[in-house]
Amino acid sequence: QPYCGKECQVRDWKIHKLLCCGKNKTDIEDDTLLMIMELMLKNYGATADARSEIKISSRQKDAASAALLKKLMKLFTGEFSHFNSQQAVGDAGTNPAFSQALADFFAQQPGYDKVWGVLRVGYRESLERE
Repeated sequence: QPYCGKECQVRDWKIHKLLCCGKNKTDIEDDTLLMIMELMLKNYGATADARSEIKISSRQKDAASAALLKKLMKLFTGEFSHFNSQQAVGDAGTNPAFSQALADFFAQQPGYDKVWGVLRVGYRESLERE
């Protein structure tokens, strides 16, 4: 897929270099990991937009995307390896500890931290009640 310009190609490199040449050590297809990453960024960003006057910049979203992809790969090859397959990955979102790990991740990301640092207060407790 050709790029519209150098800026888009440079921005995409942070993600591409994590997956190219067989660097994805999960049992989850690259496209699936990218889809999960994009959905998470969209979901957490939309929640932040809806619950706060603080807006997350495009630069902050771009920075969080590579970090999130790294985090997802680490989670799927580590603590949550039971979700490390194309068939099981869809169930990860129903796991309270996995959801908490992502909330903790976003609470540490520039831009997201100001919103999620506040929103996640009580988040663990609400997950445990479900």
